[in-house]
Parts: sequence; structure tokens; C-alpha cells
Amino acid sequence: MRSGLMFVLAWCLGAAAVLAQDTKTLFDFENRALSLDWQGSGRIEASRVALDAETLPLGEKEGRPAGYGVRLKSPGGGGLFSKGFAAPVDWRATAELELWVYRSKEEAAARNASLILVQLLSKDGATNYGRKVELSHTGWKKLELPLRFFAWGSATVPRWTRVERVGIWLRDAGDLVVDGIGIETSPDARAAELRTADLESLAFPGAKAGTVRRVDTANRLVLTDAPNFDLIQYQKHLDAVEEALMADLPFLGPPSGRPTLIVFAQDADYRQFPPKFAGLFLQVAREPRADGFTARGLAMSSWKGDKPRPVFTHEFVHSWLSVRADLDNRGEWLQEGLASRYQLRFHPQDLKPMVAAAMQDAKLRSPLSELANGRPIPTQRYWQAATLAGLLLESEPLRSKLPAFLKAVQATGNTDLGPHLQPVFGLEWPALEAQWREYVDRVVLR
Repeated sequence: MRSGLMFVLAWCLGAAAVLAQDTKTLFDFENRALSLDWQGSGRIEASRVALDAETLPLGEKEGRPAGYGVRLKSPGGGGLFSKGFAAPVDWRATAELELWVYRSKEEAAARNASLILVQLLSKDGATNYGRKVELSHTGWKKLELPLRFFAWGSATVPRWTRVERVGIWLRDAGDLVVDGIGIETSPDARAAELRTADLESLAFPGAKAGTVRRVDTANRLVLTDAPNFDLIQYQKHLDAVEEALMADLPFLGPPSGRPTLIVFAQDADYRQFPPKFAGLFLQVAREPRADGFTARGLAMSSWKGDKPRPVFTHEFVHSWLSVRADLDNRGEWLQEGLASRYQLRFHPQDLKPMVAAAMQDAKLRSPLSELANGRPIPTQRYWQAATLAGLLLESEPLRSKLPAFLKAVQATGNTDLGPHLQPVFGLEWPALEAQWREYVDRVVLR
């Protein structure tokens, strides 16, 4: 591992009042020893270099390369990360991250293209946003990266309020010079979030005027082209769902974004949307097989019949948990258990015959140590995850331990109950199994 931090950095956050679409330089590599403010990771060589005046872009545009920059060389798998910022940045109200990147003629000849990952990270690096950029140019190029198209780069959902570092990771081999790292602020307090127009144009391209309807508030977004979907009435339902969630989970912090639900009139449009949505973040996703799907806090499904489907509630809960509990939906027991719990609460089903049979036949249920191991669970075990969630929410002293448990799983991004069963709940698996069976008999099969 090489991290030759031999460079100097200037912190240039201006003290002037923030103006609409104001551009601010964060780092220009002019005056301050970089080893104080930056660190390398992996296979990286970094050095402060004087910029060749003959290669510099023309013009006096704010933040353009000048003086000194930082040269990054890596065979791939190395990066450079700042240790912080000179002054606080309101990242949620930031429209773009900008930086200049130079590729020499020799670099362009050696490699037609190389991939970098630009990251915005929490102080400990546990959560981050990231944007992949393919470099294929020669000379200087300004990268203008809208924050709303940065992907979640960690299992725990990141929050803009926790961003305290910036990083450049070379995914491929490369020899680059970087300068003029800055931001473009915005008068929009939610500039870093996806816009309603982004989602609407992606979900319903070419839709005729008036066919797409929305509920677009500071706390919730619902989009649909289903003509029979009564959005006014459905908002009352979602109000009740959120009230129930907050009653059960009052210890959760403020939302990191808005719970969002898209309902498509046509099932084919719903299934084609997740790959298109992933493409916004330069990621890949397959068409969903289930009747509902939630990714990056965005819930989606399709209209069938003459009234809203229970799956809408299920997926909305996934979205709500993503932005309130910082848990991305990965199909594991906690997300699926809670989503199923509220689906059944607001759309009751008679599960007694199925549950009774499962309690008599071990092949129809999973050991809790297997069910709650943090990996995706099959749909035929959703009922079991819902009852386990119910036990934890309704039984003392387990309920009083939930805040500590949620804090622990948020720290790791993994809901595996095993590592926390004894430290947090003071139980071993046999004792939890016994309490769960008693709960099922008393509450579900009563």
C-alpha cells in the first residue's frame, strides 16, 4: 500500500453569504500541507504538482485549474479522501459537486477510458453517496455531478447532514491530475434529492397532460397514472399508516428524505421501471418479479382491480423505513416483517390456518436464528417475520431495547439479530424461540 501524501492544500470556503446557484471552491491545492487534511487508501500515489500553464483551460471562470493540483496514480483500487471541510456545508441544499480532471496525451493513449468513483462520506466512512464517472477525455475537463444522481453507497442509508468528507477512488488504473474541487449551492433546500420532475419523466415518458397525478408535499410524494386511484382518500390511509409507525417507533430520528410511492396503471410499465431507475445512478437492476418493489427509498407497484392493493401499503412502509430508520430495503426479516405487520393491520387476512399448520410442522417455518440472520427471506416466511417484529414491539422488556438494537444495526447496515441477541436483549435463541411461540399462541392464534 502506498499513500505518498506529499502535497499542499488550500481551504477556500468563502465567507460571503450564500447566493442562488453560488459556486464555492472547497479545495484548490495551493497553500496548505495536504497530509494535514487528506489521506490515501489502498493502492494510491498522490503528490502536489505545479500545473503546466500551456495545458490550462482558457478563461477566468471561478474555480478553474491554476497554480497547483494533486496528481493521483493507481493501478486500480486506491483513493484519496479529505479528513473534513474547513466550514460546514449544507449538502442537502447543494446542487452539484464539481471538479476538474486532467488526462495527459500519454494517459489517453495508454488507456482509452478509466473509471473513478467520486464519494461524499460520513466522518467515519461508514455511509456514503457515490457517483461513477468514466474518463475518456484528453486534457482538462470539468466534471459537474448533480448530487441528486449520487447513489447510496452503503448498507445503512446515508444522510446529507452527515457528509463530512469527499473522496476520489480510482476503480481502474489511472494517472490523473485533479484541481478545483467545489460545489454549486442552490436556493432549494432539497436540491440534493431527486426532483418530482425527474421521477415523473422517467416513470411516465410521453404521458398526456393531466394523466399523471401527484401528491407532492414536504413529507410525502405519490405519483400515479392510474385513473381510478383516489389520491385524496388514499392520503388519509397513508396518514393512518404513518401514525401507526410513529406510535410503534417513536424513537426514530427525523426523515432523511420523503417516503415516495409510484403506482403504474399498467403492470408492464411498473416492471420496466426499476432498471430505468437504477440507470439514473449508473447501476443495474432486473425487472421485479414481485407485485411491489422498493429501492433507494422509492416504493412502486401497479394498479389492478378497482381499489388500492395491500401491496401499496407494504411497499410504502419499506420506503418510510428507508428514510426514517436508515435501513435500505434488502428483503431481510426486519424490513419485511415490519412491512408485513402494517399491511396485515390495515388489510387484515385470516392467517390462523396457515400459522397453526406451521407451528405444528417445522418444515413450514424457519428457526429464528435462520430467519433473522440479515439475509433475504422468502415470501412464505413474511408472516413469521411479522410475528417476530410484533413480539419485539409489543412485549416488555424487549420493546424497551429496540432503540439500542436499531442503533446497533444502523451502525453495521446489517439486521442480523444474532450478534445483538445477548448484548442488547439479554437472551439466547432458545429463550427467544419460547417467547415467540407464546406470542404466536396468545396473539395470532387466540
